[in-house]
Amino acid sequence: MKLKGKAFLFYKNFLLVMFAGLSLLLSMFNSILGIPTGFGMTIDLSSVPVFLALFLFSYKDSLKVLTLFTISLLFFSPSGFIGAIMKFTATLPLIAIPYLFSNIKNYLSLVVSLALLFLIFILSFFILSNIF
Repeated sequence: MKLKGKAFLFYKNFLLVMFAGLSLLLSMFNSILGIPTGFGMTIDLSSVPVFLALFLFSYKDSLKVLTLFTISLLFFSPSGFIGAIMKFTATLPLIAIPYLFSNIKNYLSLVVSLALLFLIFILSFFILSNIF
């Protein structure tokens, strides 16, 4: 049985909201579910559902999941605004780089996209360091 039209959009959006909720749960229980490293940090698994949305659906849908996850972190995270914005800025390049490299047609567009990506990193660093 194939899903068509509104039914498919409903189930897809429902799954995207579930991915955002799973990201929030993984973020909240990072101390239990996180993978410890040898030097006191843990690997945060809360971005895995965002990557699943990228690979299963599209770039736009993974941005929807990341946006919903960021908004939910604003309300439920103990770090508040700073933690949510930093999680967004840390996860966004990890989504944008595979998307940019999948759409590259020639060498010039590769150089331009890498230069723009570097510029975005530098500007976001200076903007965030001046705000906080």
